[in-house]
Amino acid sequence: MHDLGAPDPAPARIVDPLDIDDIARGLAAVLTDDALRAQLARRGKAYAATRTWRSAAHAHIDLWRSLL
Repeated sequence: MHDLGAPDPAPARIVDPLDIDDIARGLAAVLTDDALRAQLARRGKAYAATRTWRSAAHAHIDLWRSLL
């Protein structure tokens, strides 16, 4: 379950939002694994640096056009 346009590997720990145990495992992994937390922080910053208001607007326009 990736965000549309999100890179792979994802800049976040992906969990099933309907599975409480999966959410708990994801939180525990990020809270207890320093290397994982640092890796996700680096990926998140790199991903955020690629996002702009202009690119978000264009993505929404493209999506709406594809639906019409």
